[in-house]
Amino acid sequence: MSPAATRVAVSGPPASGGLGALATTVLLFAAAASRWLAFSPPELPIAAVAWLALVAVAAVRARSLRVLVLAGFAVDLGWWMLVERWIIDVSVAGYPALCLYLALWGAALVWLVRRLSARPPSARWPLWITLPIVVVGLDFLRGEVVFGGYPWYEAGQGLAGWNLVAQSADLLGTRGLTILAAVFAGAIADLARPGSRGVLGLLGAVPVLLATAVGALGYGSWRLAQADSLPPLGRFLAIQTALPIDNKIGWSPERQVEDVPSFARLTLSAVDEVGPPIDLIAWPETMLPGFGLDPAAMDLQESRGLFPGRLFADVVEAVARRAGAPLLVGSPHYAGLRVEVEGARWDWDRHHNSAYLVAPRDGASTLEPPRYDKMVLTPFGETMPGISRFDWLEQALLDIGAKGMSFDLSPGESIVRFEVPSSQGGLIRIATPICFEATVSRLCRALVWSEGDRAADLLVNVSNDGWLGQDDAARRMHLRLASLRAIETRTPMLRAVNTGYSAGIDSGGRIVAGIDGSTTRLGTSAGWVIAELPRDDRRPLFALVGDRWGWLMVAGLVGLIWRTRGTALVPAR
Repeated sequence: MSPAATRVAVSGPPASGGLGALATTVLLFAAAASRWLAFSPPELPIAAVAWLALVAVAAVRARSLRVLVLAGFAVDLGWWMLVERWIIDVSVAGYPALCLYLALWGAALVWLVRRLSARPPSARWPLWITLPIVVVGLDFLRGEVVFGGYPWYEAGQGLAGWNLVAQSADLLGTRGLTILAAVFAGAIADLARPGSRGVLGLLGAVPVLLATAVGALGYGSWRLAQADSLPPLGRFLAIQTALPIDNKIGWSPERQVEDVPSFARLTLSAVDEVGPPIDLIAWPETMLPGFGLDPAAMDLQESRGLFPGRLFADVVEAVARRAGAPLLVGSPHYAGLRVEVEGARWDWDRHHNSAYLVAPRDGASTLEPPRYDKMVLTPFGETMPGISRFDWLEQALLDIGAKGMSFDLSPGESIVRFEVPSSQGGLIRIATPICFEATVSRLCRALVWSEGDRAADLLVNVSNDGWLGQDDAARRMHLRLASLRAIETRTPMLRAVNTGYSAGIDSGGRIVAGIDGSTTRLGTSAGWVIAELPRDDRRPLFALVGDRWGWLMVAGLVGLIWRTRGTALVPAR
């Protein structure tokens, strides 16, 4: 018999005993409920730890591996169908596909925890060591790698509600918070682990847990104390519109002619109310309809007598001129726009979701304003991960579940940053993650930091959260992720969001400005946010290391899977 064949599991559920199918499923339901409490009101940070601890207990105590994996998949599928239900109004076909895909990661989580807790050499390790490796490795793959990444509802994001602890995100990013949650969850789960030393085993982890807790709280206090004494950067105005979800596909010319001037009136009313100085005004994503602000494209429309020509460009230029401040607007861009003679229909080479910076000046400009094109497209809102590689399949699914939509956007090819004069003196360098991009850690880091040097002083997130419908929990999640980007990069952020939540966020991730002059109030109706934000010249560790350590955790996970090959899990019963 070969040596590999003689290796057996040294820990795990006994052949008789452990949790049966019903108990395993109930425990996983309790874990899902804890996860819900971590990400939905009352948004309890401790629930993020409870979620991981319950999952780990179910994984190591379940009598049947088959029941464990199937129940893990089914419960996770139900959870994702609940939190992602807003996608139904966007893509009926994309909704089940995304939820099924995400539930596979839940099944992988319980399977890997079970495997590593029941096979040597990792079977000899406490769960407060192995659980962080599993959870961080899976979160990194799901959030950053596979299908371009979907970084929503990761384990560490549940700690973002505890701002003091969240300050640690500037060290190893949000997944550093996942380590904190998983270390504590693993220590708790070790108490229920078969063959463990129970309380004695937990006492062995006490020094590590105390050092971790004291370190996180002390570091957070230190970082927030620094943030309280930062110098001012400028004064910024965000306009919040309140258009319905279908403005991209059902915004008629008649409504556009009514809506855009109403945005202008709201903006100028806010300017009059807040008074000078205003260093920048921001409108949400896609709130300037038409074909963008490319003079060549507008000249083509004017020459053919086609709508809208320069109509909307004249509006935003007049707003910037009247306000005496640069105006950042979300609008499409069409490269190579042309009219085909046959059928007189539009055609183009590339279509981008863009942000333009319109400077205050007298008269119309003959040059296109500086423009940033969205680089990471929104899954199932602007692209279908994997599926969009096949045009025929994408169109077939759109015809079934999202009639009238077309995923014809091209991702931007390079980072563009803007510069505006500061009322404090000098220039303000601005980076503009669009919508979903504020949730993508690697992109926001690249927008702000270039080879370890600061390249942007302010993040401006223009977004259209009208797609979220009535799901305010999803809006809060988007805001939470934006706040984490501010901490990771140590850069303040202004959010201008259709249907909310617009806000001013300082570099400590704290909301310092809300709707209509409030410092805290958030809302979904039309309004404005005036934010006085600080200049932060601190260089966080995350700016230097980025996700390199994330790959290291994935390598560690793969290594453990390899090392545990050839040994047998406890047979499923």
